Amino acid sequence: MRILTALLALAVSSAAIAQARRTEPLQQIAESIRAIGGVCFIIIICLILASWIIFISALLHKWVRQKTRVISEKGTCAFLLGMVLIIAIAIIGGYCGMLGRHFPPATIIALLSVFTLWSAFTLGIVPVSWVIGGKIAKIAGIERDDFSTALLGALTLFLACFVPIIGWAFVLYWAIVAIGLWVVRT
Repeated sequence: MRILTALLALAVSSAAIAQARRTEPLQQIAESIRAIGGVCFIIIICLILASWIIFISALLHKWVRQKTRVISEKGTCAFLLGMVLIIAIAIIGGYCGMLGRHFPPATIIALLSVFTLWSAFTLGIVPVSWVIGGKIAKIAGIERDDFSTALLGALTLFLACFVPIIGWAFVLYWAIVAIGLWVVRT
């Protein structure tokens, strides 16, 4: 709730700054709508991410628990295998995409490779968010249930996207681990 209040305050302050510039009234309205739209977009993305994390956590609870153990025990292995998997699928998908100009059925393989990477990432990010949330809760000394920790981890990953270089590296590392989870076994 505090995040929503902070984002709404950001939108209102952006509108106030736009009005202080003493521009045309229509331009002020457009800038205010743009600021409010950006805040609403961020809120919608947060809600979609939260609902996805809760849905997969509830649906595949045992699998998520198993994959969090894999991250704890073999996180480096998951990262390295994720890198290999991404490179291999990117090469196969790129080659099939180029081949698709002359042989259209190869385009289907290229699309399937992109879909494979996206599916691996979206499902793998759930246990990753559990691990990140658990680490943050442990550092803060907070005892939470599984869903709260998962949401805390997802929020951390989402907000890290807005921090240049360091946040991007953090998110990229965990995205590669999420994809590598599909290869690593316990």
